[in-house]
Amino acid sequence: MYWLPTAATFERLAEKREEQAEDPTPELQRAAALDPENGSRQMSLGLRARNGRRPGARRAEPAAGRGARPGYQPRYLLAQYYCRRLNEDGFWKWSGEALRTAYGDVMPLLDLWWQMRPDEDWLARRGIPKGPTSPGSS
Repeated sequence: MYWLPTAATFERLAEKREEQAEDPTPELQRAAALDPENGSRQMSLGLRARNGRRPGARRAEPAAGRGARPGYQPRYLLAQYYCRRLNEDGFWKWSGEALRTAYGDVMPLLDLWWQMRPDEDWLARRGIPKGPTSPGSS
């Protein structure tokens, strides 16, 4: 029987590389390839690429949403991503998804809403989703 490395194995190798001030990107890419359903790995690659001004950032961050497991954090990070780019369609889609999966304090998300659209009447009418539509739709 042969041992096959898992995504977690490559994540741990990436951590070790980072501890040694080396580039962990190849290991993170392998981990993401082995477990494409884990959106947090794609998000990590996207954030790393963005912070390093690497060209892969635009592809990796939105890709995180396609494979994202249910949860607030990956969706909130994607809402931040689109807010920084003033991309209203992406922002409202992912901020609505984040709100639907929120389990605690949503004030940081609401702060992003205000950054994107500082209009209290509009936010009061359309900001809080009432169902399966995103906050910016209508």
